[in-house]
Amino acid sequence: MATRNEPVWHPIQSAREVSPGRWFMIAHLGEPYGEITLVKRGEQHGYRADRTDETGTVIANVGYFTTLKRSAWEIHSAYLRSHGAPSRSTYSS
Repeated sequence: MATRNEPVWHPIQSAREVSPGRWFMIAHLGEPYGEITLVKRGEQHGYRADRTDETGTVIANVGYFTTLKRSAWEIHSAYLRSHGAPSRSTYSS
């Protein structure tokens, strides 16, 4: 458990801005696993969150969010879920 003086890690720390309004989420070995894009609809601003493969190609939309931090959190959560336990059908018989 972190004490008051210790910083707490957040997935936003994995985000690297590649151009204005566009971030890649970078895994510990350097490959991207998500992309966040600033979007505008009328006067409203938000963020599109997508899962990507290791080349940066979008493979799934995670959703649209009002904050950069929430977008990073949701992409990271989807990334972690993609590494879940195998299903019964993946075991050989």
